[in-house]
Amino acid sequence: MRNLSAFFMTAYKVIVANFFEAIVVSLAIIAAFFTSFIDIHEKTYFLGDSLWWNLISAAFFLVILFGIKKNRYVCRFLDEVEVNPVLFRKCRFRLLIILMGISVIWLLASQYTPGSDQAAIQNAVSELRTGDYSQLEADGYLAKNVHQLGLVLFFYILSFVIGSQNYIALQLLNAVAVVVVYHGLSAIGSHFGMKKKQQLGILAAGVFFFPLILYTSFIYGNLYGLALSVISIKKMLDFFKREKWMDAILSVLFMMMAVMIKTNSLIFMIGLIILISEEAIRKKKRIYFLIPVLLLAAFLIQTNGIRFYFEKVSGNTLEGSSYWGYVAMGLQDSESRAPGWYNGYVYDSYSESGCDAKVQGQIARDDIRQTLTYFKMHPGEAATFFFKKTASQWNNPTFQCYNIIQWRESGIERSDWVKWMVSPRGAHFGTLYLNILEFILLIGAAGYCLLFWKEKELPFRLSLAVIFVGGFLFHLFWEAKGQYTISYFVLLIPYAVSSYSYIGDWMISRFEGRIMHKRQKMSLYEYRFLLPAAFIVIFLSMTLFTGEIAKELSSDAAGYYEILRGE
Repeated sequence: MRNLSAFFMTAYKVIVANFFEAIVVSLAIIAAFFTSFIDIHEKTYFLGDSLWWNLISAAFFLVILFGIKKNRYVCRFLDEVEVNPVLFRKCRFRLLIILMGISVIWLLASQYTPGSDQAAIQNAVSELRTGDYSQLEADGYLAKNVHQLGLVLFFYILSFVIGSQNYIALQLLNAVAVVVVYHGLSAIGSHFGMKKKQQLGILAAGVFFFPLILYTSFIYGNLYGLALSVISIKKMLDFFKREKWMDAILSVLFMMMAVMIKTNSLIFMIGLIILISEEAIRKKKRIYFLIPVLLLAAFLIQTNGIRFYFEKVSGNTLEGSSYWGYVAMGLQDSESRAPGWYNGYVYDSYSESGCDAKVQGQIARDDIRQTLTYFKMHPGEAATFFFKKTASQWNNPTFQCYNIIQWRESGIERSDWVKWMVSPRGAHFGTLYLNILEFILLIGAAGYCLLFWKEKELPFRLSLAVIFVGGFLFHLFWEAKGQYTISYFVLLIPYAVSSYSYIGDWMISRFEGRIMHKRQKMSLYEYRFLLPAAFIVIFLSMTLFTGEIAKELSSDAAGYYEILRGE
């Protein structure tokens, strides 16, 4: 039994560490040579990027970091933060207030009204308040999208307090969610062994990485689900450290709320179950396995309970469109969007099946088999498809933060700075900045693997990595969207901040001619966390820069700059 446990532990760490390293480094390589821009119509433009400009920008960032670390006043202040808990809490509070303040200023200055699915959900809530259940009929929005029932119920309950269609209040709740996300990531960093100054660095990074702030205008449950998921992970890490079962119970409750509001949070839930199982095996505490059982039971109860409630009040049986439809669509081209993005397949196949989820599921599975057979017979086209799909949602530095607001109406006459910011020209400059920032964060996260993938330190440090890996693999096949992947990309920030903090300290020590606290070197045995990943990265790099793939990832420059000229 002991040997079996050791085998599972080793397999878990090797697989997750290697997949994480391979994915992050591969994304960094793609970001170094290529980039993607998305327009108001959700069309992705694949463009070449400058390796030298990216490297110079990263070097300039390191120079700034060196200057900050070298300033004696800053050093003295950061040293004080480490030993003075009161000062640390004050700094953390002020940074969180800055995040909240920027978010609120953005919301009050923009006041974008909901559109598309957001509007459909808000309208459904209003109709439910008046006893109108037409959206729950066979061809209604909620009948097609039963995965939205939890979010609708959440807004429905809130409407008794704030009223329906109160989008400003819901957006302000998004601003609170942004604060909770970064506060939670900072707290999780403490479980990684991050110093207090590094935890503050996570909050500072949240100020500069503004896509999440722009997402406060997006009332679709993304930020609520992300905030609740991060807090759930944090509470579970607290439980592993303090062994207080209230932490575990709260973790389960927060995760259930996250999944109820946003079903994509299932990736976080699966990651949490893997983390719990790993700790149960590592610490040889079988009672820990009770927590995944509670999670799964709570998930089934809330999912079936919500559906039962809506079936009861409407008198309709709710099946919704089959999830297989989203997988089939995620493996198809889109005429107006990038590969794997929305092309209408889910709703079209649902209508063709007579609104029968089982029939639609069978149609979708048949189409999936045909697509995979075609990919097997045409491996070059398959590689191009998946590279372009990956680049469109992971190498899109805005993660769709402009696209979700550019086409929407505002409830006020916006100021000139807001109009310019969301215009194609303003979005272009914002994207150039984010393109550099994304590359810097990816390089930092990749560097973390080289600096901190230590055997004894690994379990907690993989807690966010396993979720990132799950999100990446899931969206290789599921419908692609930048609004999905941003929830996983922000999980890289603690890794990047920790990496750059160490690099900054190392540069200062070298400049001053002193030796840093000696880090224990990795043993040859521990390099198993890196070597397989290196081979994967080499293979992907060779694939990326041969044949038609490189051309496809830089083929849309003329079309994109024509948009800018025609603004």
